[in-house]
Amino acid sequence: MKLNYSESSLVIIGSWNPSIVNPPWIGTHLIEATDFDNQSIKMDLVGNNTLSIRDASISASFDGIKIILIGNRLEFRLEMGDDFNLLEKYALKTFRLLPNTFVTGYGINFHFYDERINETILNTIDTKIFSDLNMQLITQQSNLGFNLDDMVMNISTNIDKQNNASGVGFNFHFNIDRLSIFESLLSQHSMFNLKERAINVLSDVYGLKVEV
Repeated sequence: MKLNYSESSLVIIGSWNPSIVNPPWIGTHLIEATDFDNQSIKMDLVGNNTLSIRDASISASFDGIKIILIGNRLEFRLEMGDDFNLLEKYALKTFRLLPNTFVTGYGINFHFYDERINETILNTIDTKIFSDLNMQLITQQSNLGFNLDDMVMNISTNIDKQNNASGVGFNFHFNIDRLSIFESLLSQHSMFNLKERAINVLSDVYGLKVEV
């Protein structure tokens, strides 16, 4: 299994002002380097077959990361490299610039994949009950949720027979209502530490070898 850094993310749920995802605001408030200008920030708008521009996804790429806003989800992803500290840095800075934004929670997501049908993952999804049906199985999924005191850990496993691939996704969810809680929890449970916890689950529970 390999960790897909570009598909892993930090997501904050709140009533975000869409005007923050634009080059002038990002260049003036978020980016610290003096050699950045508005032309260095790549913007993208994706409609996703929605009927209204209000429901579209808007994103900005800079300094090796991408910020994506869709609805009440503000998502931070790496565009290159493996330094999750960048996501934490810009998430904290955004929050500190907008401390009165109403928020309800945040999540840390990791996506591990295998470019084959991994038998270990396949064996965790029992589909024998469908063996007598005259249908072709193309995908298999399972979802588990665990309460870990101050967070919830969700694990999803997926088998894609059409593309001959498999994967395991981790979501660590935290309920928050203000900046101070976000800072405290992120300090206690950094993305690096949660990544290690996910890897331990893959290794100790599933018996999978992980490349990071």
